[in-house]
Amino acid sequence: MNLRVLMLMPGLVVLLTGMASGQAAPVPIRADLLLLGGRLLDGAGGDWVSADIGITGDKISFVGHAESARIRARDTVLVKELLVTPGLWDVHSHEEAGREPGRWGRPFVTQGVTTVILGIDGFGDNDIAATFARYRKQGITLNAARFVGHGPARTMVMGNDFARPAAPAEVDLMKAYIRKGMDEGALGFSTGLAYNPGYYSSTDEVIALNRVAAEYGGVYDTHDRDMGVSYKGVGFLNSVTEAIQIAEEGGTPLVFSHFNSLGLKAHPDMPEAIRRIEAARGRGVNIMGAQIVYTASESSVDGHLMPRWAPAGGPDSLLARLKDPVSWARMEPEIAEILANRGGPTKILITEGPKEFTKRSLSDIASRWGVTPTEAIRRLLIQTHGTRLMDMNLDIYSIENVRTLARKDWIMTTTDGYTPASDSTYTHPRTYGGFTRKFTQLVRDEKLITMPYAIRGMTSLPASFYGIPNRGLIKPGFFADIAVFDEARIQEKATYDEPRQYSEGTVHVLVNGKFALKNGKVTGVLAGQPIRRGGR
Repeated sequence: MNLRVLMLMPGLVVLLTGMASGQAAPVPIRADLLLLGGRLLDGAGGDWVSADIGITGDKISFVGHAESARIRARDTVLVKELLVTPGLWDVHSHEEAGREPGRWGRPFVTQGVTTVILGIDGFGDNDIAATFARYRKQGITLNAARFVGHGPARTMVMGNDFARPAAPAEVDLMKAYIRKGMDEGALGFSTGLAYNPGYYSSTDEVIALNRVAAEYGGVYDTHDRDMGVSYKGVGFLNSVTEAIQIAEEGGTPLVFSHFNSLGLKAHPDMPEAIRRIEAARGRGVNIMGAQIVYTASESSVDGHLMPRWAPAGGPDSLLARLKDPVSWARMEPEIAEILANRGGPTKILITEGPKEFTKRSLSDIASRWGVTPTEAIRRLLIQTHGTRLMDMNLDIYSIENVRTLARKDWIMTTTDGYTPASDSTYTHPRTYGGFTRKFTQLVRDEKLITMPYAIRGMTSLPASFYGIPNRGLIKPGFFADIAVFDEARIQEKATYDEPRQYSEGTVHVLVNGKFALKNGKVTGVLAGQPIRRGGR
């Protein structure tokens, strides 16, 4: 019996048993599961084709027409007229497995997400092996890859004495920290240069650390130094140029986290930022951006609304400065300037903190207390001891820049979100609708981009960029990470008013061949796997 290969379309291959004339009929090929009759977008960017998909174990074993190939399966699911795609990748996620494991991933899997990338914004520690062992022990809904971060490296070496450039010997110790993370499978090196302690690092320090990641073929991931509203920052365009320099001189690919310009002053700078990125790409620097499709951001109040010196040293130090009249006299006008750059107190909503103030604007809270907005910030931080006080900044991104970036073939998609705690009363809707909004607003309503183009940027593009083999496409031999959508019913339900609502229109999601979502319901099956650099 010989094997012959039938090419149904470019990149779509089916193995059939070829028999000489007069021989007996071929023996049926067995699979564990067949998805029958779907409209397949394989993730490569081409138009859909009608195809069946066979799954054996955790892999795709067949793509084509099952009846003619005599494919038989233990289970069959009819997906006729439904859109079948690779599972989506959230390339900048704060979804950590330590948060209520039973709920981890639900807002994501209901959008079709099967893989998240963690340890971003420079926050990822280097204990990758232990973290992955914990994932395997407790089980995770989604596949998870991780970066090793600049912040923990700097903190380990410099402690609270980080408001200065690092000495050469300190940089060497940080290199060892990064090297351990890379040895244990980190995708690369991540920075959050707008946050402490990375804010105080020199460009040369970051380049030196990035060269360690380059030795392993790693990626440089950055929340760059100034997206447009950093207090006394370097400016958005200079920040973009610095990130390119770090990657180019460090010898790595580069991904800009949640790439966009923040604030009215920086919005017009986007065309020049794109020009600089595309010029570097023309020189051979492999650069990508991760896009949020909302116009509001979310972060901690001490990260968003404070000068960097104020929270240095941690919550106790911040609390002492807030209560000290001399420190507060210095801090208050700086906070007022930051608020003005971010659109004023009406644009700031508390998303996590005292329940009586969540979902309320800073201006409302200040009016309730009869104080200035800056004094309201001081009181909120004192009340919460400077921890887990989160805010949303409305209208900080330009929707026109969102549209411009969506058309770029080097843009991926992110929620920048996390599953809120079960007792949380408010959050950013991006966690529940970041991918769905792109489908509904930019694909269906505005027809700005096509569905095949959008799916490519959420699947094969990140898998290829991060160097993860056998994921991101629907083809034989690849892991069975698959999303099935009723395209006409795809709907973002989360709103700024009521954000904790799951998206609709996602029918099935398989993670490594197991249903994480079936008939629109989360199954609770924990089939996700930790993913090391290179897929190892």
